[in-house]
Amino acid sequence: MRIQDSRDGTCRTELRLDGEAAACKWLSADRLAIVGGRGIYTFDYLR
Repeated sequence: MRIQDSRDGTCRTELRLDGEAAACKWLSADRLAIVGGRGIYTFDYLR
């Protein structure tokens, strides 16, 4: 999973998961949820 800056396309961070991601959604400006075959992952994005 890559998080890119929408303004210029630069990669801001990259996450590696144990398996495939089925869906992802920003829960807030700094919290991301990813659903995969092995569970639900939540991440806090610190700028």
